[in-house]
Amino acid sequence: MKILMVGKYFYPVLGGVELHMQNLAYELVKKGHDVEVFASNEDFKDEKLSTKDEIEGIKIRRFLNVFSLCRGILNSDCDVIHYHLFRKVYVDASIIAGKITGKPLVFTPHCVYPPQSLFMKVAKKAYDSSFGHLSLALVDTIVALTENDKSDIIAVGASPNKIEIVPNSIRFEKFRNLVSGESFRNKYGVDRFLLYVGRIDWNKGLEHVIQAMPNLKKLGLKFVIVGEDVGYRAKLDELIDRLNLRHDVTFTGKISEDMLFSAYAACTLFILPAFYEGLPTVVLEAMAYRKPVIAAKTGGTKYVIKHGHNGFLIEYGDPGNICDVVKEALDSDLMSIGENAKKDVEVNYTWEKSAEKIEQIYEGLLSRDLK
Repeated sequence: MKILMVGKYFYPVLGGVELHMQNLAYELVKKGHDVEVFASNEDFKDEKLSTKDEIEGIKIRRFLNVFSLCRGILNSDCDVIHYHLFRKVYVDASIIAGKITGKPLVFTPHCVYPPQSLFMKVAKKAYDSSFGHLSLALVDTIVALTENDKSDIIAVGASPNKIEIVPNSIRFEKFRNLVSGESFRNKYGVDRFLLYVGRIDWNKGLEHVIQAMPNLKKLGLKFVIVGEDVGYRAKLDELIDRLNLRHDVTFTGKISEDMLFSAYAACTLFILPAFYEGLPTVVLEAMAYRKPVIAAKTGGTKYVIKHGHNGFLIEYGDPGNICDVVKEALDSDLMSIGENAKKDVEVNYTWEKSAEKIEQIYEGLLSRDLK
């Protein structure tokens, strides 16, 4: 089968959606399929990337703009097109091109983020009733990551009959033999710490953990933030200086996969205090490292984390609750909770299983078109 995936960004851009696409494509290549990815030739910071590339058998083509992307789609000899990420003109416009080809179209929205402000509420409502509604109407199958995603995408106009639930997952083979945390501890000079991995952005709730740090540091904990700044770090630095926490919060920036795995191994607890999430890869990776995850009761994460069993849930935006739950976690049997976390990931969230479900969706659409 020749599979075309389309997204706004792709490798070497690192984000949850991009990693999802890469892992799915890798698994499909392993199954013998021909997979090509179309994406923008810019990264998050508008720096230019090469127009052609290949990684792990996945062919990559990057386009200057949405018009050249649409031409590429119209000229593709693929069997099925799989789009990723909702509310992106780059993706939504290219769905129209895909419809013109007559090929089966699959769409994974990933997450329908709530609006940040009244202005954004109006803007998103206008977009959802135009481009967004059209995209949902044109595609043949919509893949939701969780029941929460399914409800959200129905609320913005998707037909329930089109939706299949296939969770985000991880390549579990990478987590069978776990690395040591010594490399990370030695490089960054940290011992007991809360770990966050992801973009430094407004919707991640990092300021609430920082606000909790004056109390958390009394427990001997530091806060380590791994990931790329997309314009929000200056506000966090302001807060850190105001609370005199310069020695208690560490920013590492982007790090290698080996160092990331060492960070998972080294941390005391993993924390994701975000305003909203689909089903983040980093949560599953931390769980695979037997780390209890503390996550806000928002989006799809609450379907994965079961309080006191494989992690802990917090109220979004409440530093006091973060302190209380961290204390509860530290008083718990972290080893047992970590074992539960790893077992849950191995049973429910591996790409071997999720890719098989996606493959069945493709095959079902192709066999329907042959009738």
